Amino acid sequence: MEPKKTIKVKKMKMAEGATSKTCPTCNGSGVQLKVMNTMFGQMQTQTTCGTCQGIGKVADKSRLEQMLRD
Repeated sequence: MEPKKTIKVKKMKMAEGATSKTCPTCNGSGVQLKVMNTMFGQMQTQTTCGTCQGIGKVADKSRLEQMLRD
């Protein structure tokens, strides 16, 4: 039997009144597909989206700016 391990995971929470929208870079999937042409043909790699860090949503900046003005 394998020993059990406990891990801690940090999770972001939405601030009160904040809104989010679908990430425009990955269209909400949380990943980006990159295609590279090599001498052996095309290679496709999948990476975590750099804009949303894999969450699929980003802060709605227009709402944030409106909250700051009020």
